[in-house]
Amino acid sequence: MKRNNLLMVMTMALAPMAALQAAGSKTAAIPAAVEEDARVQADGKGWRLDQAKIADMTRPRVLLIGDSILNGYMGTVTKALKDRAYVDAWVNPYCQSENYNKILANVLTNGPYDVVHFNMGLHGWQKDRIKEGTFEPLTKAYVEVIRAKLPKAKIIWASSTPVTVKNKPTELDHEINPIIVDQNRMAAKVMGEMKVPVNDFYALLVGKLGLARGDQFHWKNEAYVILAQCATDSILRELGMIAQPRAEPTNAKEAADKKNAGALAVDAKYAALVAALPPEEQAWERALQENLGGFYLPLYKDGRVKGSAQAWDYVKDVPGLPRVLLIGDSVSRGYTLAVRKALAGRANVHRAPENCGPSANGLKKIDIWLGDGKWDVIHFNFGIHDRATPSADYQRRLETLVTRMKATGAKLIWASTTPVPPDTKDGPKVTEQIVEKNRIATEVMAKSGVAIDDLFTFITPHLAKVQNPKDVHFNNDGYDLLGRQVAVAIEQALEKR
Repeated sequence: MKRNNLLMVMTMALAPMAALQAAGSKTAAIPAAVEEDARVQADGKGWRLDQAKIADMTRPRVLLIGDSILNGYMGTVTKALKDRAYVDAWVNPYCQSENYNKILANVLTNGPYDVVHFNMGLHGWQKDRIKEGTFEPLTKAYVEVIRAKLPKAKIIWASSTPVTVKNKPTELDHEINPIIVDQNRMAAKVMGEMKVPVNDFYALLVGKLGLARGDQFHWKNEAYVILAQCATDSILRELGMIAQPRAEPTNAKEAADKKNAGALAVDAKYAALVAALPPEEQAWERALQENLGGFYLPLYKDGRVKGSAQAWDYVKDVPGLPRVLLIGDSVSRGYTLAVRKALAGRANVHRAPENCGPSANGLKKIDIWLGDGKWDVIHFNFGIHDRATPSADYQRRLETLVTRMKATGAKLIWASTTPVPPDTKDGPKVTEQIVEKNRIATEVMAKSGVAIDDLFTFITPHLAKVQNPKDVHFNNDGYDLLGRQVAVAIEQALEKR
């Protein structure tokens, strides 16, 4: 890609501005901006400052600042705040720079504003747009400009939304999205230091990639409604206008609204919690946000906010203890805490940052799961999600995965797949498929010299008491049993190091 296609050209011709409809109000002119990178265009009415018509000088004023994503949700926010606050919206393609901060100072003279809700990020990932080492100080200076111009204003920062693969909206872009994640991390660090509340737009949508439009950056209306509700609630909170909800919903819509409001509240608390974490823990949270998906991520965030112990909790290594990695599906997730408990003080027990699913996903994600650390033992399984995988494909994938994991120097332990009852919704055929997949896996592991933790045989005598009816999962007693057995297998492997 040519560098000139990545540079933003800002013409200094004055952009026409709508005059404020109030005596004594000021209208500051700003330079028109042109974004030459065709991938990140305005996706709407263009780059502009939309200003409300002021009729009541006592009503609060809000300024929304953002890129083309703001085009998607600003109308909903404006409508939601009707009769409560006047909303101006500045849609621009700028990224962190001294020049942007100067333009910001000029725009703020259109106030005074009571709340400024801002984001910048989707125009700063290209090479050479933001000089190395300047992102955090420029972001801090941006906040300082707002506070200098509007000393009484409340400030809210919104993180940048995920970037997906073009025409494959359910996949995160492996080149651009990591930059967005890292810039969100740096911005969140600045906001934490400067006591600026955070709306984690990234976390709101990373588990809802099905709502991405497919052009890498923009979203369907349902996603913009989610962002708008988050922004609106946070603005009303800062204005002291949040009303107490009724204790019980009276109809389906109210019930849905209450559920959504609860989810947004959890998201806000989670974002604030993450913003205050040390960098290494923030990195782990980002990995979870990118990999847990739409089902597990909300569950994790809810538990994180409540302070509950979870399988995906960050593990701070105890120096001198061996490092163990668990890879597997929801059954593996279920016994993770029991393994940690059994090996407390003897090993640092980590878990891959997702429900690992089928072996095909393993091939795609194994490098993410292994990370950069050194592993002493890797305990792994693929099976329940491979029940319909052709046998030859399953064998070939396992062989590839074993080769990759062996390259880490870790002792490997294969866990056989636990039984699937014949009365599940998929019928008795699945029971037979699991037996066959275990047979194939056993042959692969024997040929590769990989130890086997035969959880299938271990748990079978206990199924009547510990497996949920018509389900592949287990009750707490079942996961405790499995966890203790896994811990025994890991201890045996550690003794052979």
